[in-house]
Amino acid sequence: MDGTGAGNVSEYYFWDEKTKRWLKLETNSWIKNIKIPDGLSINKGIWPDLKNMTAVAFFYRNNDANCCPTGGTAQLVLAIENGRLVIKSETLSLDTKNENN
Repeated sequence: MDGTGAGNVSEYYFWDEKTKRWLKLETNSWIKNIKIPDGLSINKGIWPDLKNMTAVAFFYRNNDANCCPTGGTAQLVLAIENGRLVIKSETLSLDTKNENN
C-alpha cells in the first residue's frame, strides 16, 4: 500500500498437504501479540520477511516525527501454525539514549 504508513495489505497462501490445496494464510492477528514497552508505540505497518520468517517493528516515542522512530526495535522470529502467522520469539533493542525526546 502506498503512503508513509508502510501498510501491508498483501495476501499470502500456503500449501496444505492434508487438503492438497493452497489456503490463505491469516496474517493480521500476530501483530497484536508484539510486546510493546510502556511509553512506546508502533506507528507504521510491519512487513514480514516470509523467506526468512522474520520481521522488525520500530518503536516510536510520543514526540517522534513520522519519519524517525527513536525508541528502538523488536526483532521478531515468525512461524506458521494452524494456518496463521505467529511470533515464536521477540528480542527488544531499546534506545535509552533518546528517552527524553
